[in-house]
Amino acid sequence: MLNLAYQVRQMKHQQTTRQPPDEATSRMMQQKAEELFEQTIRHKVDQSRPNDFVLIDVISGDFEVDEREIEACERLRSRHPDGLLWCRKVGSPYSRKIRSPRYKPA
Repeated sequence: MLNLAYQVRQMKHQQTTRQPPDEATSRMMQQKAEELFEQTIRHKVDQSRPNDFVLIDVISGDFEVDEREIEACERLRSRHPDGLLWCRKVGSPYSRKIRSPRYKPA
């Protein structure tokens, strides 16, 4: 009985964990997401809100926009549970800025 429960947990874990994409796949996803954004999404989003997050499903081309990244992600994930999601901001190709502790703005 204990062994069966362990096997069921292992199967569920294997079904829900995904391997992160390798570097080449990640670059292809970025290129595809940027193409989708420029060709079909940019003119549909409110450009006066440059800090809103845009989540793009690279496979379907579907997208969600929200000021909270997690909200947009949950809505898009509910429609495309196996999608490959790419995140960016309306006014920037990046969603986050990472700076060194030694960074001093000029």
